[in-house]
Amino acid sequence: MRKKILILSAIIVIAGGLVTWYFVSQPKTITVSRIYPFMDVPELTQKADIIVVGTITKKLPSRWVRMYPQEEPGIYTDVVVEVEEYLKNPLGQKEVTVRLSGGTVGNVIQVTMDEVTLNLGEKVLLFLTKDMKGNFVSWGEQGKYTIDEVRGMAVNEDTARNLPVKQLKTQIEEVMGKSP
Repeated sequence: MRKKILILSAIIVIAGGLVTWYFVSQPKTITVSRIYPFMDVPELTQKADIIVVGTITKKLPSRWVRMYPQEEPGIYTDVVVEVEEYLKNPLGQKEVTVRLSGGTVGNVIQVTMDEVTLNLGEKVLLFLTKDMKGNFVSWGEQGKYTIDEVRGMAVNEDTARNLPVKQLKTQIEEVMGKSP
């Protein structure tokens, strides 16, 4: 009888351990949602702190960051842009780091709705907002244009915003008070 109790106890402990391992090791997903008002290119240009054209060269490991003392920490991923051209507020640096909300740390995945995706090797025009915690793409997907050099187009997630690169730069320059 004692032997049966020991075997049954061992089975319960092992089963409990396996169940615990299974639930602890499964990825957990956090979804963050943001809503941005529509802004046209002149508004984005006025509100952006920095506007750059460049290529994504590095994606750094995601990490937990507490952006502000009153907020819970979130997962952020830093991406390095090799700057080809500053269109607003040149920093004098060849690289700019852009912080994106979202990423994976351990078994926790944070997905941020309306956050841009920046892919290695991608050439982009970015409207950036700068604060003490980093540079962020302004107003979600509105603030990123992928540069299609073959077609000479600036491509946005919202295809109605697509336009020739020259036209996009001209709109920015007009707001900045520069002649095209």
